[in-house]
Amino acid sequence: MLAVFWPVQAAVLAGYAVTRRSLPLALRVLAVPAGVAVLIAGGTWDRRAQDDSHVRRDGSATAATVTGDWHTASGGRLHLGADGRFRATRVPHGLFPTGTVHADNTVDAHGLWSYSGGFFFTLDPSLDPEGVWAGADLRLETLRAGGTPFLCVTLDPDSACAPGTVFVR
Repeated sequence: MLAVFWPVQAAVLAGYAVTRRSLPLALRVLAVPAGVAVLIAGGTWDRRAQDDSHVRRDGSATAATVTGDWHTASGGRLHLGADGRFRATRVPHGLFPTGTVHADNTVDAHGLWSYSGGFFFTLDPSLDPEGVWAGADLRLETLRAGGTPFLCVTLDPDSACAPGTVFVR
């Protein structure tokens, strides 16, 4: 909000300076470009601040761009292989009801993954390479905040990310 307020205030002040006949002509003439410059600078700053702080779906994501290693803040790891296999290590237990459960209530799981286009891809532990059913599919969403891409599990379409399921590079 500050990024919008102070440039408008500067432009109003410049307009006031232009209309004051008691001010020197040079000051009145310089007030207009100075006010416009401050207004443009503030608008640009506001746009950049909004882009860096808002989470948006990443429409540029492809299977190739999400392939690789991802991790959570709590130490969970997710590897998405180019061969269509995934391996999750120490991720929240609620994501995969079966698998190797650790004392800290995290789980290890593996299976196949596929990119469904758009913003979503699927982890399918029910089709794991060993043929063991490991639970329901998970839908991950590709998001971006500023220039930082991340993945998150979307259990509820009304909320952005399930707690503890944000994966970054």
